[in-house]
Amino acid sequence: MTFDFDTLISIVILLAIAATIWRGGSKNPVGTGALERQISGLQATVKSIGDRVGGLATKDELASLKREIEEIDARTASTADIQEVKGDIKALGVQLDGETRRLGERIGAVKDAADRTEQGVQRIEGYFLQRGVER
Repeated sequence: MTFDFDTLISIVILLAIAATIWRGGSKNPVGTGALERQISGLQATVKSIGDRVGGLATKDELASLKREIEEIDARTASTADIQEVKGDIKALGVQLDGETRRLGERIGAVKDAADRTEQGVQRIEGYFLQRGVER
């Protein structure tokens, strides 16, 4: 089997995709559980404020709750970005499958050419051996 330039390019593409997925996964707050811990902490804070006030909240406390809710909404919006990246990864997977099939076909063609070349070399060797024996 030969190691040609197309194979090298394919390996580089695969490594780049793997590195991108690995780096993106380490920055994913949902995957690491950080977002879940933050939301749980905020829920506990909201519950403690509700228990402490007993149904009567001041404007400052309501403003604080509003800010916390806005922070949660801001973090939740990043989930849509994660879904978008997930779609991009699926599209790259489909493209990679196509490239893999194309490379498989090219490797098959190279193997066929190598087999034909080997047969030609065998015929030439046979011819020269026959001529050498006849002399």
